[in-house]
This record gives sequence, structure tokens and C-alpha cells, in this order.
Amino acid sequence: MTKISVSRDELNEIVKKSRTEAESLRDMLSGLPTGADGGRASDKIPFIIRAAVEAAGLASDISLGLCAIADEVVEDQLATEAEVVEALDNFSHENFG
Repeated sequence: MTKISVSRDELNEIVKKSRTEAESLRDMLSGLPTGADGGRASDKIPFIIRAAVEAAGLASDISLGLCAIADEVVEDQLATEAEVVEALDNFSHENFG
């Protein structure tokens, strides 16, 4: 079996930086105006902005989700094999009956 080694402190720093960036993006998106005077294209601009904001919001949500997963990985990094087996058994029973 291959062993993968991860520095808990380094992973925490990476996750912290990613979380900060994702939260900053989310804050910025909430203040973005949806209207603009674009002449003949004015009716299309809000649609384009809304689509871009939605896509950026999804990217932010995904990043925050990955941060949450990484937090759990770091927390569980020191789990014993018995604890891992128990957690997988519980997950299997809860999700697959």
C-alpha cells in the first residue's frame, strides 16, 4: 500500500487562504450592480452579469465546500484504522442500508 504524507500545518494554511479568497469573492459578488447603460445592448447586460455572478458564486461555493472537506481530512488524519473502518461502516449503513 502506498503511504501519502501531508503536513497538517501546510494544509491548514492552504485551506485558510482558499477560504479567505472564496469568502472575499462572495462578498464582492453581493455588492455587484446588475444594471448598466449599454445603449442597444442594455437589455442583454443584466442577463450577462447575472450569469457571470451565478458562475462566480458557484465557484465560490465549490471552493468553500472543498475547504470543508480539507478541514475534515486534516481532522481525521490522525484517526486509527479502527476509527476509519467504523466511520466507513456507519456511512455505508446510513447511505446504502
